[in-house]
Amino acid sequence: MPATVLGTAIADIGLLTGILPDHIASGYYDPRKFILPVRVNTLADQSVSIHLRAVEQRVNNSAVTCTGVQASNGIVWINDSVLMLSS
Repeated sequence: MPATVLGTAIADIGLLTGILPDHIASGYYDPRKFILPVRVNTLADQSVSIHLRAVEQRVNNSAVTCTGVQASNGIVWINDSVLMLSS
């Protein structure tokens, strides 16, 4: 995410909360298990593709950089970029 957009998003709670549902899916999806792309709907009702490409996991074109972080309400997959999905 460009620094100017990041600064704006951090300062604008409405914008930030609008971006977050693009990054959350209900259910359990493990990118390490999908050799072929699998389409998953986010809470923003947008479709993302998760799959294993070579030796790295991908969400759309973002590389997953940290896999399977257990949180109190689910599992987090950290990727290297912000998903700016079209509405």
